[in-house]
Amino acid sequence: MRRIVVLGMSVAAVSAVVIGCADSVWLLWGGSLALGTSIMPQLFIPMATLYSRPENKTRNMGYVASGLITGIVSARAVSGYVGEWWGWRSMFFIVAGLMLVGLVVTLRVT
Repeated sequence: MRRIVVLGMSVAAVSAVVIGCADSVWLLWGGSLALGTSIMPQLFIPMATLYSRPENKTRNMGYVASGLITGIVSARAVSGYVGEWWGWRSMFFIVAGLMLVGLVVTLRVT
């Protein structure tokens, strides 16, 4: 599981940087394809059950699922504001940094 998380988050971070630096539509499409096919959100719900006590599994799954949905919904609003203030490319660099922070936190916790 650890290797999958490291690989998936690393690919997502690199893809976000590629999109942010893209100077051609082909590079933009390739980075978008790699970032859009990320399976990281789907991995965190099983990880919540894997590392939870039996009596807390369903509660923790609910926390993770609600956090994912909240993140998806709020990301649209936040990225719109960031894109308006600093340009659309900046959001992808911010996302790459957040993915690396998330990777470090995940590796320390698991």
